Amino acid sequence: GDDGATYSGPYVPASLARKSMNLVHRLFGIRNCNEKLNGHRPRPCLQYQIKRCMAPCVERIAGLDTYRKTAESARLFMEGKNDDLVASMKKQMLEASDKERFEEAARLRDVIRMLEDLGTRQKMATVHGEERDVFGFHREGERAVLQVFSMRSGKVVDRDSVTLDGLEAHGDADLISASLKQYYELDRFLPTEIHVPMDFPERELVSEWLSGKKGRRVEIIVPRRGGKRRLIDLVCRNAKLAFELDIQEEGRQTACLEHIAELLGLPDKPQRIEAFDISNIQGSDVVASMVAFDNGQPSRNDYRKFKVRTVAGKPDDFASMREVVMRRYRRVLEEESEQPDLILIDGGKGQLQSAYEALTELGLSH
Repeated sequence: GDDGATYSGPYVPASLARKSMNLVHRLFGIRNCNEKLNGHRPRPCLQYQIKRCMAPCVERIAGLDTYRKTAESARLFMEGKNDDLVASMKKQMLEASDKERFEEAARLRDVIRMLEDLGTRQKMATVHGEERDVFGFHREGERAVLQVFSMRSGKVVDRDSVTLDGLEAHGDADLISASLKQYYELDRFLPTEIHVPMDFPERELVSEWLSGKKGRRVEIIVPRRGGKRRLIDLVCRNAKLAFELDIQEEGRQTACLEHIAELLGLPDKPQRIEAFDISNIQGSDVVASMVAFDNGQPSRNDYRKFKVRTVAGKPDDFASMREVVMRRYRRVLEEESEQPDLILIDGGKGQLQSAYEALTELGLSH
């Protein structure tokens, strides 16, 4: 990007992004914190102990130059340039071994083995047997569930399920066309055959686009009878089941919210809930967390962490809570963001009173 950062995505579903980031942490030890990288931290955190971070915050463990090289390796991995990455890491491993940095050399060796194993699995899928993705969906009105079964050598090796909303302007054929484009925009593995439940006007154009991405012919087929049609029907039945489970889960969440409203004497279901917790780390540093829920579902993009600034000396949970709630809702007012229907405070009456004082000062005591 223009800010010098490297961006990867979009990822649909979001679980694909989480899997990718987990691999980056495991393989390369890229950090997932906001610690200042000045090397002055006295000792690494738990992420280093469980081998998910190389601790660039501790100079004696991993200096910034080492971390920059590792970050570049992670970038190559996210771009799918595994052959270049393995060649580079083998060179680094030999250099580390020559300089008797055997622990670093061993770590690089393990990463190389994992990368080669990942590459072998992908190549096996392209060399042996059939490569086929089977699409199916179930739709009711503006909502649909799309399912994709990935077949390799006659076996289902993976399954994706995506819920789609706001489809009023799209027919079923348009839904299939748009889903194919979005699904394979993410540089997923492209099979030689894609089976779909119905024909659509852009089928040949989409097939040509996918063939260009793969570098060889990709056929989009609409099975009419036999085992391949029965598999399409099976995927569609799975999509219908997932659709019904989604509806049931939404009903359960609605019932929970109604129960909360009844329990707390609220005028209506709390559509937006925000909850705060104060934590003292090693008795001195004070941090706070806020989690948020929309319609009973965690809204992780809205989660926030706060480093408490104004509380000096001995930890004071009351003052910390007042500061954090004040900062949060001052910003909500300034940005004219959505206000919650329910605020939950972890603690006793003291923390609750502190939060209420902050809200009152902001004119939000209602």
